[in-house]
Amino acid sequence: MKQKARYYSGKKDSAIEKQSAKAEVEAICPICQESIGTRNAEGIVEGWSILPCGHRFGSYCIKHYLNVVAEDRPSCPVCRQIAYHICGHPVLPALLRPNSSEGERIVEVSELLIQELQSSDCAYCQLGRASRRRSRKPASKWKAAVGLLRYLKLRPSQLLGRHRALAGPQTQQGPWIDPFPKPRDPEWERWWVTQEPSGA
Repeated sequence: MKQKARYYSGKKDSAIEKQSAKAEVEAICPICQESIGTRNAEGIVEGWSILPCGHRFGSYCIKHYLNVVAEDRPSCPVCRQIAYHICGHPVLPALLRPNSSEGERIVEVSELLIQELQSSDCAYCQLGRASRRRSRKPASKWKAAVGLLRYLKLRPSQLLGRHRALAGPQTQQGPWIDPFPKPRDPEWERWWVTQEPSGA
């Protein structure tokens, strides 16, 4: 019996090397270019976070990026798809967990985030609205009726004056003024800093 000699070709080596190089590239944050899962210069170990468009970034980097661009219209640094809620505040990126297959995670998380983004305010605004509801005292029906009657008895000129006073001074907007709501306020800044990327 003749035995056939098996030869080991270098082609498999190059394929394995390509796969490992691809895995290394995929483990690098596109923003800071550092490996995910290792301690960076600030001493922070980043995990993966995902934006509604499906692009992945280091959790610390993308949150910092969205905070920096919060006054503008926050968007994905790769594809420029919107990354803000109806209220104008940036999206809190979703944290990717390593226990399910990557493709399924990205599709599921992306679909959930896009639906949430298009239909709701951010968690900060929702918390504020809930606390305002709790702090209001219900007015009696009598007081509400009296207030409405007083309002209806006013003459049209008084109504117009009252509405102008409530509206504040008239300002002219030019093309250089952006009517988009500015999300920056000190309370929001403090809240944003304390938030971790949401679990997916």
